[in-house]
Amino acid sequence: MFDLLISNAKIYDGLGSEPFEGQVAVKDGRIAAVRRRDAPIDASQARENIDAAGQSLMPGIIDNPMPRSPGIPISTSRSAWA
Repeated sequence: MFDLLISNAKIYDGLGSEPFEGQVAVKDGRIAAVRRRDAPIDASQARENIDAAGQSLMPGIIDNPMPRSPGIPISTSRSAWA
């Protein structure tokens, strides 16, 4: 059983492939599966489901370390992202 299933998202894999519509399943805070629309995971296999229709998703890309210039503050507060 997955903790979270995000469905109907436009997925960018970060490998230069064309984005595709599909699902991302999360278990224990980690990406457990990525599926294309033609091979879906049943929603009953997850505790929580999110319909991300019309949204883009880049699984695993955002948490990569990012170099920054000295003197440029980086906020870790979620309110700063709004």
